Amino acid sequence: MEKKHFNYGWMIVLYGALVMSTLHYTCFNSFGLFVVPVTEGLSVSRAAFSMTMTCGSVASLLFAPLTGDLLAYKNVKRCMILGMIVSGLSIFLEGFATAVWQLCVLTVLLQLASNFALALPFSILMLRWFGRRSSFAMSLIFVGISLGGVLFASPLTALIGAAGWRMAYRVIGLVIMCLVAPLGMLVIREHPEGMEDEAEKRGMRAAAGQRPVFDRALYKESRFWLLTAGLFFNSFACVALYHIPAFIQSLGYTAGYAAAMVSFYSFINIFSKIGMGVSFDRLGLRAGVLMGVLGTLGCYIFMLAASVVPATPLILLFSFMFGIGLATQSMFVPSLISGIYGSERYSIIYGRISVFTMLASGISNPLISAVYDTTGSYSLAWAICIVISALCGICLLMACGAGKR
Repeated sequence: MEKKHFNYGWMIVLYGALVMSTLHYTCFNSFGLFVVPVTEGLSVSRAAFSMTMTCGSVASLLFAPLTGDLLAYKNVKRCMILGMIVSGLSIFLEGFATAVWQLCVLTVLLQLASNFALALPFSILMLRWFGRRSSFAMSLIFVGISLGGVLFASPLTALIGAAGWRMAYRVIGLVIMCLVAPLGMLVIREHPEGMEDEAEKRGMRAAAGQRPVFDRALYKESRFWLLTAGLFFNSFACVALYHIPAFIQSLGYTAGYAAAMVSFYSFINIFSKIGMGVSFDRLGLRAGVLMGVLGTLGCYIFMLAASVVPATPLILLFSFMFGIGLATQSMFVPSLISGIYGSERYSIIYGRISVFTMLASGISNPLISAVYDTTGSYSLAWAICIVISALCGICLLMACGAGKR
């Protein structure tokens, strides 16, 4: 009987979860925890502060195709480590910012660098180590984001309250530069054993100018545009991530209670990501899409209800549903692109579609902030997000019909 060998890819999965819980969560998903202290500290509106994320998203979407093209033939490990170091440095320097424009510049640098350190390079590595059944492995990596919320939301809130938002940014940056990035140099391996020769051949072809290219015929396929539209709407629908703490506080609850809800939906999100990964791998693309869209729709319906009647049960309900819906932010793009188009030129297609998903993020965050600044309530924003979530489900279900595994 042939003895099974340990798949080293699981070590990369564990490291990926660490990266997501530190770099991804603290630099992006914790944005909501900084909204109130930063806007009060710099005496700016929430919309102005949200524009920092928009600036980063615009820069990121402009360079997204280049990122995908580079990772298709460059050394992924080197790109990842450099991206982590620059990301940590950017967030560290944000702790010294005295004006919104400085935060904009640093957020742009952070967004560009993190493109080489987070979802795309890890999804490329998972496709190499696990093949077409990589969704479950990716779900475990993205569980790190949820763990970051569970483990760090309350301590980070306490740190902001005790030492200020500037010190919090500096601590985050130092952890990423001095711990997370150096550990990656020891853990990450580009390919499983036996695939190094193929990787070397690919590198030689790239050096000779035979690099993978985007097939422009995809632009003529309705399935490509349905997938792109669905992922655009989904990226827009995940905007609540940046506003839930501020939304809960606007209902009259404390920052500590809001942080507890972040920990709660992050805990639920751990299991929803794993369940979504299993659904994509074993039940097909439609099953994973339905799970995520129902979670997002339910979240916004209960959030709208809580805007009218700010009762604790409704807050618990929308936090629970958001724990399910938030899994789409991590799982939809890699699982649907690889499920429909496979691993061939995966990073290149990913880069093209990311232009639209980042555009959605750039539009949604300041739009929701502007709605609140104008009306003094999030009700209209959540009503818009209900419609957007429904459109997301329709487009993705139609797109994945031809890409069923």
